Amino acid sequence: MFIKDKMYDLSVAVHQKIHRNADPKKPKRLNRRKIGERVFLCVMLAYPVLQFLVFYVVVNINSVLLAFKTFSGDTGGYYFNGLINFKNVIYTLSHDTAIAGSFGRGLIMYACSVIIGIPLHLAVAYLLYKKIPLAGFFRVVLFIPSLVPGIAIAIMFKYFVEYGISEIYEIFGAETIPNFFMDPNVAFPLVIFYGLWTGVAGGMVIYMSAMSRIPQSVIEYGQLEGITLFRELRSVILPMIYPTLCVFLVTSLAGLFTSSGALYTFYKDSAQEEMQTFGYYIFTRVIGENASYEQYPFAAASGLLLTLVTAPIVLLARWALDKFGPTVEY
Repeated sequence: MFIKDKMYDLSVAVHQKIHRNADPKKPKRLNRRKIGERVFLCVMLAYPVLQFLVFYVVVNINSVLLAFKTFSGDTGGYYFNGLINFKNVIYTLSHDTAIAGSFGRGLIMYACSVIIGIPLHLAVAYLLYKKIPLAGFFRVVLFIPSLVPGIAIAIMFKYFVEYGISEIYEIFGAETIPNFFMDPNVAFPLVIFYGLWTGVAGGMVIYMSAMSRIPQSVIEYGQLEGITLFRELRSVILPMIYPTLCVFLVTSLAGLFTSSGALYTFYKDSAQEEMQTFGYYIFTRVIGENASYEQYPFAAASGLLLTLVTAPIVLLARWALDKFGPTVEY
């Protein structure tokens, strides 16, 4: 009985203590400053959100719908026609030799950007990371193309090749000077080279940023072991920046069938047929003098069909890179 009375007294004391210290709940009221902050955030976010909805969500939904429509010259509008556009795309790719050739050139351009471009960017980033002589100078020079508008860089590059390189040919007594931008056998490799050169800046920044995160103790340990620069790059640097490299490899697959490089920058919509890629062909069907409303459904169906082909490849590549690649944590 004594213990029961004491427990009751203790519960009463605790109850009184809690209710004595507890303040009555008051409804929370936002002051003017909080209200102003929320209104400001809503106003600032409204414009980019609206842009995203209009220029990405709505545009992509309309593109998907266009893939199943045909333009009517009589009514000036579109009507649904089922899978006719997809049949036209498949028939064009399988029977039109010019389009099939452009498809192959797009694959060549993509392959060059991966097989040559990524190792080139890695090598440049690594040499600058190791602070070779004049590293700061080369960093600025290589980054300039990304600071200057693309059309300005293209014009300067074109003038340098047409007049500067031609002058060098004349100095060495060459009998014939190539028509650099009109001969497809020379122009197409030149466009690929231009893309590799202008892409160095972006790859350099991303890879150098990833390399700078590597613990210095790991690099110093390798130096104490006497490893060469090439061994350090292969056995230390590449495994440590593997996640970044995977991102580049996976995202680049999005342009597997639609690479066009700087063709439109140099030629607008008048590139020779022997130089065109399938991505350039589709782009000029909706932009420029060759564009027309009749071409929109074909372009939309091409994009959707290639997306359906590319998506599994991207997912498979991501799975393979994650499963069989090195796993490093630091």
